[in-house]
Amino acid sequence: MSQHQDINKIGDDRNVRLVFLGNSITQSWGGEGREVWSPVKELWDSLYRPLDAANFGISGDRTQHILWRINNGNFDKITPELVVVACGVNNFRDNTPQDIAAGIKAIVAGLRKQVPSSQILLLGPFPAGENNDDPLRITYHEVHRLIKPLGGQKNVTYKNIGAPYIKENGNLDYNLMRTDNIHLAPQGYYKWAESIQEEVDKAFAE
Repeated sequence: MSQHQDINKIGDDRNVRLVFLGNSITQSWGGEGREVWSPVKELWDSLYRPLDAANFGISGDRTQHILWRINNGNFDKITPELVVVACGVNNFRDNTPQDIAAGIKAIVAGLRKQVPSSQILLLGPFPAGENNDDPLRITYHEVHRLIKPLGGQKNVTYKNIGAPYIKENGNLDYNLMRTDNIHLAPQGYYKWAESIQEEVDKAFAE
């Protein structure tokens, strides 16, 4: 709750044009006031700090927590050009793909209501599970199949950037992923940045 309240205060004295919204994977980007574990601080500082970026990731958040935050102040004082949404993996063990997709759909709807002029880049969850037979991986693929149509809504771009994190044999690439089969290794953040650069450039060119 204290982290949520800190995020609510960000708009008091900062101009926020870019928001990264999610869980621990997002929080690990770091940024001003959000450096709990920040393995790529130099990347954030070089790419996103100049764009007045803010990190709205909170470790452990599930879709329902993020939706609650949207409806309880995170976006009351800001209107960013772009919101990057990466979430859902913390629901994988306890919820069906259909329920997870419904949660992500509600997040997108909440953002469109709170900040209707903002562009939304929907990434959904990153790959999880050691290999293609892992139940977490099966859930990952099904959630993405279900949320892909959300990209057809106004101001919403859907993009699954997970392919580089999976090797040809279906195993996770541990050059990009940590061995817990959920979180990103430092090089995974460089790949993330590379994968969304085109969409970031477009949002800030308009």
